[in-house]
Amino acid sequence: MNTKSSPQRRISERRFLMFILLLLSGLQITPAASEDQFPEKTIPLAQVPGIERKGLDHPWIERAVAAGFQEQFGLSDLPIRAWARQGIEFEAMADHAGRAIKVSRLIVMIESDGASWQAAGYRAPSNPTPKSPISLQMALELSSADRVLYLARPCQFIAPWSPASRACEDPRWWTSWRFSTQVVKAYQEAILGYAADQGNQTLVLAGFSGGGSLAALIATEFKQLALMAKLCLITIASPLDLNAWTHHHRLSFFRDVPDEGLLKRSLIDLPAAYAFGDADRKVPLESAGVFLNEAAWIGKVYRYKDLKHNAEWVKLWPELLTKAC
Repeated sequence: MNTKSSPQRRISERRFLMFILLLLSGLQITPAASEDQFPEKTIPLAQVPGIERKGLDHPWIERAVAAGFQEQFGLSDLPIRAWARQGIEFEAMADHAGRAIKVSRLIVMIESDGASWQAAGYRAPSNPTPKSPISLQMALELSSADRVLYLARPCQFIAPWSPASRACEDPRWWTSWRFSTQVVKAYQEAILGYAADQGNQTLVLAGFSGGGSLAALIATEFKQLALMAKLCLITIASPLDLNAWTHHHRLSFFRDVPDEGLLKRSLIDLPAAYAFGDADRKVPLESAGVFLNEAAWIGKVYRYKDLKHNAEWVKLWPELLTKAC
């Protein structure tokens, strides 16, 4: 019996090995892990009104602009784009001095992680911009009486000709940094910076999928620092316990997110709604982690039998807003 490989077989084996190496080179083995290395100084989003536009914006952004949303500049030095729509002020009860107070509700909608990961969830997309931004669609469902601030995630909707495109050459903005402490603080500052000019109001933090997870982290910061006394939180198909979610999907843990104990202490008495779809395989109910065992949380967790991880939530979410806030 001849044990030597034929030339054709050796060529086939080499091609197979090359294919495996190419496949492995495109995988990011730790898609969920946060990294300690964060730039001391980031490249600011230096977009200003009047910047030269070399093409139309994302179709959903164009719809939002047509519906009265205006881009907000200077809210963050990170590559984050934001749009806002003014609502209607209304007379509230008089203050202690008998003066009428004009108040409104500011609803902050935070976008999901964006474009889907490839290679069974191990290879990050080259651009995080979602084709169908569900949190933005939710923002468009809101009453005209509400003031709305829509926040995209880092490097979403960044055009190649934008000054921020250079910063977005680093995919860690939408991979290992997406829930980092620095990113959470940047969103916190952007929200406070915008809200400071809007008068007395209730602040609602909401988001779909990873956007809801980020909203919960921001709410935790606000509670710890005693900011925004009138605060409400809504997460929709979002991992409440990020590391319970990574454990469920057998991904590496996040290292710089608050533990479940801090989250529970910070959010236990917060008006909130946490929604999950029983048919959602991306963010199953198990993603709520230890919160499912807390009596104070049970009444705030809403389960929907047939909902998956998709835009079916858009029409349903105003119902959650009414229940929670």
